Amino acid sequence: MSDSGVLNVATCQFAVGGNVRRNGSRIRKQMALAREGGAEVAHFPETALTGYAGAAHADWEGFDWDALRDESQRIREDARRLGL
Repeated sequence: MSDSGVLNVATCQFAVGGNVRRNGSRIRKQMALAREGGAEVAHFPETALTGYAGAAHADWEGFDWDALRDESQRIREDARRLGL
């Protein structure tokens, strides 16, 4: 939290699709932009990483769970590095 007692939050949004790798890249880019803009928290909508079941995926069978784990780890590492 800033010295003034105000928490700066960036609300981030993009066209979420079914490609976890592409979504992860967009999330990481927006995290960096949020931090550059002074945000301490970057907020993303639900399923920003996975895409919406029923829209981006007919079901979870065949879903790339390895990509999800990898992208989740990359996002955590960037959050730590950026101080978000």
